[in-house]
Formats: sequence, C-alpha cells, structure tokens
Amino acid sequence: MSRAGRPTRKYRTSPWWVVSVVALATAVIGLVVYVAAIPGPGGATGPDGAHDSPPPATLTVRKQDITLVTTLSGLVVSTPAFVATSPVAGPVRTKSLTEGQLLTAGTTLFIVDGTPVKTPVTAVFLGWRVPDGTSVPANLPVADLKATQFALSIAMPAGDAARLTSGTLTARAQITNGPGPFDCTLLATAVDTSNLGGDAPGAGAQPDRGVSALCAVPQTIPVSDGLTGLVAVVSGLVRDALVLPVTAVNGTTNNGTVWLNTGSTRRVVEVGLGVTDGAVVQITSGLQEGDIVSALPPALTDR
Repeated sequence: MSRAGRPTRKYRTSPWWVVSVVALATAVIGLVVYVAAIPGPGGATGPDGAHDSPPPATLTVRKQDITLVTTLSGLVVSTPAFVATSPVAGPVRTKSLTEGQLLTAGTTLFIVDGTPVKTPVTAVFLGWRVPDGTSVPANLPVADLKATQFALSIAMPAGDAARLTSGTLTARAQITNGPGPFDCTLLATAVDTSNLGGDAPGAGAQPDRGVSALCAVPQTIPVSDGLTGLVAVVSGLVRDALVLPVTAVNGTTNNGTVWLNTGSTRRVVEVGLGVTDGAVVQITSGLQEGDIVSALPPALTDR
C-alpha cells in the first residue's frame, strides 16, 4: 500500500528473449524489402516483372567493293626452286643462259609474243623446260630457277586456286611470334607429277592438291628453316558485293548463320559466304540489300 492508502500498480517488463525475437523479425523484413528493390542482372524490371534490357545492336546489309584477301599458313624453307611461266600464249624466245648461272633480280629470261619475262628475285638458273621457238600457252612453266634466299612455302586451296592465280597478285607475310608484317614476292612452283598415282587417265580419283607457291622473304628479314608464318594473298576485287562484318556471322567459309530482324522479332537464317578481306564477308545468298541483322552472331545452339 502507498502512503496515500492506494494499492501500488506493478508493471511487468517483457523477458529479454521476446525483445530479441521482435528485433530480429523487424531486421529480416527490412532485408527482404531491400533485396526485392534491387534490379536483376538484366536491368530494372517493369510492372509485369519483365526486364527492361536494351535491344541488341543491329546492322544493315549493304553493298561495297571487296578486295580479295586469302590468308594461308606457310613454312620457311631455304633456297627453294621455282619456275618462270609464260604470261601470254605465243612463241618463246629464250636468252643465252647457262646452267648454274647467277641471275640478279630483274634479269630477262625469255620473251613471249613480245612480252619479256624477268626473274623476280636473285636466283640460280637451272635450265629450260621448252626449247627456243616453241609455241606455248599462257601460264606454262618455261624456266627452272633456285632462289638464293628464304621463302614461305604455301599451298593455295584447289577451290580457290583459279581465282588466286589469275590477275596480278601481291602478298604480305608475318612470321609466327617473329618479324613482320612485310611485303613478299610471290613465286610460282611446278606441280610434282612423280606420284600422282594411277596407270592411265581416270585410273583413280586424285587428291585435292591445290596450287603451291612461294612467298620470298626479303633478305633483311631474319628467319631460318622450319619457322612458320601467315601469308595474306591479295588477288583481285569484287565490286558491289553484299557484305556484313565478319563479327556478325557465325561461320567463315561457304556458309554461316545470322540473326535476321523482322519488326519486333528475329530468327536465325542460313547465308552463303563468299570472299572476305578480313573485316567484311561477302553474302552470296540468304539475305538482300537493306535487311536488318543483329550485330552479334547466333550461337551454335541457336535455331
């Protein structure tokens, strides 16, 4: 009883564990609300829960001229043999040369229908393949020579050989993990017919041999036998080709796939591939000028 005669009111405090549970529950609720407010990996979400990701970048199929560039693997060889061929058809008028004679670059070897043929590099003369006065077709090997330097030996695919060996060719090379890039002179080589197989024409299918060639390494470039490298052969020009950047196409030769955008939808389409300069590739089928495609190519599993 209090001094005033009234009963004293007693207040009870909650046990410590009740207070702790309430505080913990409050913290958990706050954490859930905070996590729910964080946008997902695709960006913020809209009212329906969908991610508002930016649409993928697109490109337009367009026309442009393409300089034909074919990149080939090469092996460094020393003092390789090569041939001098007739640039045109006509009778051959050979110069007076002796076997083993050293010829400096630019020395005239023979003349065909008024067109002089010179050795492109310093070389040793090995002999004639046809007698003086013989009428020969264009591209026929007439003289055998041996270069006095290193060269990258390359093999042009048979499917591209006709295109690569027509017209004026230029090349640049890069030694693997070594010097380069540098300009190199292309030298023709003769086909080895000693082991073609078969006793008569049509006796059996022959392998897809392609065309061999040499890329003469300048004497100022330090190389040695057995090194490897790449040779980029520039062999002509395709005008008004339909093109896309190579980075937009899944595929490198003959055929590939791209994402074709139509309105708000897109689908994978197969395309035919032609020549490339390393930056853009020719589209030979499957698309038309003005078509819109995604800047990134489909994955192998996309259909």
